[in-house]
Amino acid sequence: MTDLRRLSALTQVTAVALQAAQTEMAQLNREEMALRDTLAQLVADRAAQTDQALADGAATPLAGTDIRWHAWVDGRRATLNAELANVLARKEACQSRLRLAFGRDQAAQALAKKVTLQAQIIAIRRAAYES
Repeated sequence: MTDLRRLSALTQVTAVALQAAQTEMAQLNREEMALRDTLAQLVADRAAQTDQALADGAATPLAGTDIRWHAWVDGRRATLNAELANVLARKEACQSRLRLAFGRDQAAQALAKKVTLQAQIIAIRRAAYES
């Protein structure tokens, strides 16, 4: 029975490790989506502002504030893209850990199931033998 208890503890540990890796991946997915949404919003805002400037006339885009705003958007996009690259790198590393945790969890569950089934078969044979 001690083997069954140890296997039960092992399956619990692997399940917790898998859940932790899944939680980390979910957080990274949320970060990635937030960055992608922010980038898309910046692109949409810049396009809308450019369209508005063209509708107002050719002199408006030459104003200093417009140039500074476009420069700020470009700088912000560069920063967000760097952050996105960082998140994607962390996500790739997390995927490796998640695969490993999943494999260990599946192996521990299969082993526990096998040992439990073998113990049941032995118990049934002993009961049939003693009858």
